[in-house]
Amino acid sequence: SLIESGVEYKLIQVHFHAPSEHVYGSKHEPLEAHFVHVALDGTLAVLGVFIVEGKETPALKALMTHLPETEVAPMTYSDVKINPSDLLPKNMAMYRYMGSLTTPPCTEGVNWHVLKATVTASKDQIKRLEGVLHDNARPAQATKGRLIVGPTN
Repeated sequence: SLIESGVEYKLIQVHFHAPSEHVYGSKHEPLEAHFVHVALDGTLAVLGVFIVEGKETPALKALMTHLPETEVAPMTYSDVKINPSDLLPKNMAMYRYMGSLTTPPCTEGVNWHVLKATVTASKDQIKRLEGVLHDNARPAQATKGRLIVGPTN
């Protein structure tokens, strides 16, 4: 779960974008994971994590066990179990801002948390995910006066 200002958000899904939807220093990373959380009142919080080329990530390898050839609706597989924290870096310093979902209907009021530190995936893992996701990233949006706080932690 994610706790912000005393509100607990439960993890409901993890999905990926290629390339990253957020930019840091005008640079996109190959992939970005979004950990989508919801509070009891329905408020959403998303934790964004950049994925860069490096060492293979075992948790990502486990998730890719049933990776289809093309992007499909979310599915559940009982033979794949991971600890979501295994997809996170040790350093949890982050940028925070209020934004929107990045997929239609792009609902506003989402508490965004984007980690400064990255996690790695092998070249093959990145290539395989890029092949399925086919440039599914929303273009970076202007800040439009939004307050970006961070990094914190």
